[in-house]
Amino acid sequence: MSDARREKQVTKNAQLSRRAFVRMMGFAPVAARTGWARAMTRGARIAFLGTMPGAHAGLGAQHEIRVYGVAGEPWKLRQVVASAAPVWLTLHPHRRCLYAVNEISRHAGLPAGTVEAYAVDADGKLAFVNRRALSLSATAPRHLSLSPDGRSAMVAIDGGGAYNILPIGEDGRLGRVTGILKETGCGDCAEHQEGAHPQMAVFDTTGRRALAVDQGTDRLTVLELQDGGLAVRQRYALDAGSGPRQIILHPEGRWLYVASGREGTVSGYAYDPVGGRILARAERVETGPGVSMALHPCGDFLYTADERRVRCWKVDAASGRLAAARPQCESPGEIRAMVIENGGSALIALSDAMQGVVRMPIDPLSGRLGPPVLVASAPGLRSIAIL
Repeated sequence: MSDARREKQVTKNAQLSRRAFVRMMGFAPVAARTGWARAMTRGARIAFLGTMPGAHAGLGAQHEIRVYGVAGEPWKLRQVVASAAPVWLTLHPHRRCLYAVNEISRHAGLPAGTVEAYAVDADGKLAFVNRRALSLSATAPRHLSLSPDGRSAMVAIDGGGAYNILPIGEDGRLGRVTGILKETGCGDCAEHQEGAHPQMAVFDTTGRRALAVDQGTDRLTVLELQDGGLAVRQRYALDAGSGPRQIILHPEGRWLYVASGREGTVSGYAYDPVGGRILARAERVETGPGVSMALHPCGDFLYTADERRVRCWKVDAASGRLAAARPQCESPGEIRAMVIENGGSALIALSDAMQGVVRMPIDPLSGRLGPPVLVASAPGLRSIAIL
């Protein structure tokens, strides 16, 4: 489907007037008495899935965001919303707004990707709010991270080799791009590293800086927000040809973990959140090609998945170093993304081979995984966020 046709579908989504949106999303004390707040108090559980089915899905396959109720098995489909290539989904810290990164190359006739904002109601259903274009030549964006205060969104852009900053209003709406950092350089692999290819950027615990990973140049970068713009604070070179593609920051903010899919490794680094500097690599463990990661919210367990297995690593509380836990689970095929279910009770993985969502329960004491269960079927799954 062309970007223009997807654009028309997006504009057909249910939209809110600005006044209605402010009423719904406002931070006034009365919000504690709203249906949304009551639903969250009851522990309502919702999953948002971004799908980008390819040709194998059949003629007319749509890109969309699917909303599921996840209490029990299988999950129950509640809503389907058309969205242009939703490669990444992120919830606002106040949990009443969802942001979708559109991995497209053209918007409104110009070479740029986009980001969408959706309001989330008391039942977890979505209402389209607004959509913003990224900077010119910022094509095929991959990831969006929100600052802890929810006022800034940082987008890592693969095709254009750049990072963009977009402000977020108190009502959750996306503003126009205020900060652009264009990356340069290349890596040792001529086929895949002919230029910069940022994959992820995550804010540190201060909210003033972000840690970014670039698959094309084999480097980590510490970025700093300055008056709505971006500045480089530190460059940190990784192993040549490693192809880093995912980064996770420990909840304490002192360690970060980098997955290198081409190399098939996960490396741990010490980080100084006060000075905003990556200090040193603490270790490097072998995993397997195409590795994905998820960190338990308690910070005690790191999970990795490759084409062969899913592993649980115990995180040392003093050093951040990893120790493999047993037993291991067989991997349900290539994993596109993994998240930890709210409360830390299960690992949720998007499996290409099974064309669906796989749930693996987590033992709260050892972190070990139970048998995988297919809880939802959908072709072309690429992204997930859980409320």
